[in-house]
Amino acid sequence: MAELKALIQKRGAIKSQLTAFHNFIAKVDQSTLCDTMIKNLELRIKNIEPILDNFTEVQNIIDELETDLDKNMKEREEFQDRYFEYLAFVNNIIDTYNPKVSDQPVQLSISLPPIQLPTFSGNYESWPLFYETFSADIHNDPRIPEIKKFQYLVSSLKSEALDLIAHLNLTTQNYEIAWNLLKESYDNKRLIIKSHVSKLFELKRVSKETSTSLKEILNNLNKHLRALKSLGEPVDSWDSLIIHLATSKLDSKTLRSWEGTIKSSIPPTYAQFETFLREQCNMLEAVESSIHSTVSSEIKSPGLNKTNQKNRTHCFMNLTNNNNSNSNSKIKFNEDNHNIYRCFRFLQEPANSRLRKVKELQLCVNCLKSHKGDCFSKHSCKICGEKHNTLLHQDNIRKDTSDPEKPSTSAAQAVCNFSNNSRNKFKVLLSTSIVRIKDKFGNFIGCRAVLDSGSQLSFITKQLSNKLGLEKHKSFVSVKATRAIHLELVSDLTTSAFIASLRRFMARRGVCSKIYSDNATNFVGAAKELRKLFHNTCTSESVPEQLATEGIEWKFIPARSPHFGGIWEAGVKCIKHHLKRTIGGAILNFEELYTILAQIEAVLNSRPLTILSSSPDDLVPLTPAHFLVGGSLLIPAEEDYTTININRLKRWRMVQAMVQHFWKRWASEFLMQLQQRGKWKEESRNMQVGDIVLLDSTSLPPQNWIIAKVTKIHPGKDGVVRVATVTTSSGKQLTRAVTKLYPLPKEDEA
Repeated sequence: MAELKALIQKRGAIKSQLTAFHNFIAKVDQSTLCDTMIKNLELRIKNIEPILDNFTEVQNIIDELETDLDKNMKEREEFQDRYFEYLAFVNNIIDTYNPKVSDQPVQLSISLPPIQLPTFSGNYESWPLFYETFSADIHNDPRIPEIKKFQYLVSSLKSEALDLIAHLNLTTQNYEIAWNLLKESYDNKRLIIKSHVSKLFELKRVSKETSTSLKEILNNLNKHLRALKSLGEPVDSWDSLIIHLATSKLDSKTLRSWEGTIKSSIPPTYAQFETFLREQCNMLEAVESSIHSTVSSEIKSPGLNKTNQKNRTHCFMNLTNNNNSNSNSKIKFNEDNHNIYRCFRFLQEPANSRLRKVKELQLCVNCLKSHKGDCFSKHSCKICGEKHNTLLHQDNIRKDTSDPEKPSTSAAQAVCNFSNNSRNKFKVLLSTSIVRIKDKFGNFIGCRAVLDSGSQLSFITKQLSNKLGLEKHKSFVSVKATRAIHLELVSDLTTSAFIASLRRFMARRGVCSKIYSDNATNFVGAAKELRKLFHNTCTSESVPEQLATEGIEWKFIPARSPHFGGIWEAGVKCIKHHLKRTIGGAILNFEELYTILAQIEAVLNSRPLTILSSSPDDLVPLTPAHFLVGGSLLIPAEEDYTTININRLKRWRMVQAMVQHFWKRWASEFLMQLQQRGKWKEESRNMQVGDIVLLDSTSLPPQNWIIAKVTKIHPGKDGVVRVATVTTSSGKQLTRAVTKLYPLPKEDEA
């Protein structure tokens, strides 16, 4: 009996849960439903659903212990009826509310152009925009792995912000650490407000009344005020302060105009000041665009750069006049004789009509006078500088002055043979200085030197070199320092395979003028059939015909002389050496081996040769890839698979692990070659300030190099530099031993 009593109490507790659920839904007002209430109902449904199974389990045990089956059946039916009635009622409420949500317009999935992520350099005022944009695009997107989020974050940071997380390795666990570091450092409301207020006080002063300068000060005011308002500052009550601050930056003319608009003693609002600045900008834009509105105003204005250009025009004319009357520049309008350039009716005509009238009167198109031979007038068009009168200037005028329309027949018909040969002569004034240089006999000779502050060296003319008696030496400059590598994988050594690989090479790299190859006997370990096959390929008529069609010269090195290959044999040896130790005994299919070769080619062509700029903030390296594709080669970020057992990797991950193994081996050997020195008889050169060096990059993903510039050296007591301070491209300063610095070759050492 005790057990039955406990079960009945447990059944009562379950029924009380259903009663509590009914009491809650009875209070729901369907007219005031919202998303929060719907979510509450859904959670309660999930919570109440298991009680039916619990009730059934308890009731089954009671049925076995109690003999009154009718009473137990009634309890079961009553509970089930209430349970399903309440659930149906709640689901009906939810279904009634859901169509209202579904009535919202459906956003179609369309392909939009990619959005470029903003960059953040440590400016407090730029942090809110960067935080919102990066969070929406990258941080809150669950589809992006953490490692790629970290990669995007690093690529979006620079300067001080990048230095803050530079010590963190590119791993999945470090992404949250880096993101929290940035938030702790820059998500500071007080400092952000202080930065915007400082920018308001540091507005650039307007020195001259122009639309550009007024727009700049207006845009900066609105930008910082909106930012402060979004941060909760009472910007609307700062009108007098902002107006006083802004007017102190205006020029005298604009300030006078602003004071003229104030008609009462009531302080103006910022909205009135903003409206005034916008009207001033519109007025100045209209005035600036109408400076050259009419040609007559251009005539009265001073000449435009009269000495900038001087056109020399040779004009040969053969005039034959039927009535033999003397033509002159005077014309007769309304019984008044006056020069054509003073005629009011002539000035009212459009430019093409003036040109036609001048040709009818056989006048010079430059001075508007009648003469034969060259025009000796020093004047030219004051608008375009060409050798024609300003009155005849047209926006679409052609350089030749021929008229496509035939002149109308008149009593005085003229036949004109015209030949024009114009040559522009530009006069450029350069700053020079007269200096005295000592020749090889000790005598001083005067000469003129061009003062060019942008160059460190100056050229000397051959005439001055002979006069000074200077010695001459031939200079040979090597242009084969890039050593770019292109790898092709072919299925066999047939003629068609060679032509196909040559076509692929020319489609990607362009047509080459010469091809150097070995003589097939240097295929060490190859069988006689392979040598014969390669010999047949080289002697096939289709290959020379293909090369002759493309204008390519094919040269062979002597047989059994691989050392004649030089640079390309060294490249082949380097690739085979590392490829054999990287792939080992793995069996790869064609696509996998081709992928590995393509990525190895990118690794080899990513090695730095020198830098493109001397600025420590812009240490972008010049690589062989710049000569092939015009820029650096980049690959997506990948996880490091070198530490994982190879039998646990999938095929494509195994391929990436092989490439990463190749990168670690080859990069370390490449860095060691930069420090390699042979025996020496003289003291070697010390590390100097300004040298460009590489740091150990084997821990980074492939094709990533750490480039730095030596900014400070620390010589020992013996004067030998063993420690140096370098600055990386991110602005971070590091102190390293010179044995850990790998200097790039300088121009005189290349």
